[in-house]
Amino acid sequence: MAWRNAHCAKITGRGSVPAWPIEPAHRPTRLHCTPVTEPLPPTPPPPTAAEWGKLPDGAEERKFLAGPMDRTSELGRALRIFFEFIRGFRKLHFVGPCVTVFGSARFTEDHRYYALAREIGAAVAREGFTVMTGGGPGIMEAAN
Repeated sequence: MAWRNAHCAKITGRGSVPAWPIEPAHRPTRLHCTPVTEPLPPTPPPPTAAEWGKLPDGAEERKFLAGPMDRTSELGRALRIFFEFIRGFRKLHFVGPCVTVFGSARFTEDHRYYALAREIGAAVAREGFTVMTGGGPGIMEAAN
């Protein structure tokens, strides 16, 4: 029995072989095989200076959530993600030994934990470690 919908055969990768050996009358509907025909929503405008780095572009997420793509697109996405990991690991390789500090953004400069984080960050740096933080205010700012 062959797929009547070429898009389904492309998704399952089985060509003319059905994805499961069930008779047509009992086979579930193939809604997941229907190609997306409506256009993607327009790309939002770039973020303002105040929003920079806080909002994702969303184009890649919308494309991913639109449903299954052809094998070439899926492979390309997997390779892009893989190379992002490699770039990150290569950059961290040359940083040397590091200590990562994450903490609350709610502590102000007059809080005792803020002062403690400053002391710990300075002590770690004096020992020759790179101090890496999430970059936010509060504890992370103090450790920097």
